[in-house]
Amino acid sequence: MKDINREYLAGRLKELSDWADYILLSLSIDQPHERGTLQLLETLVPPEELKQLRFDVRSVWYRLANLSLNVATALPPSPGAPLARPADRPQVPSEGADRVPASSAPHS
Repeated sequence: MKDINREYLAGRLKELSDWADYILLSLSIDQPHERGTLQLLETLVPPEELKQLRFDVRSVWYRLANLSLNVATALPPSPGAPLARPADRPQVPSEGADRVPASSAPHS
């Protein structure tokens, strides 16, 4: 296997996890710059489909966040950097939750 920059990979996985979190947030509440989007979405998409979409995005977020953490913890620690503890792992929100505990919108 070619030499892989694990730090880069961990960062990219974290970015993807942040995007999944943002997507889930956008499927659950209106963003300040998107007033009315959720209402339109709820009007056009059947409730069970929207619930399934939120569940799928939540699942993608959880998998990406854990994979990012797994890759990051496999890296040799940087001097002075705290190590990730098991409590730092993302927690799967309950099925009734509309969204995962959030980071802010991803930065490109």
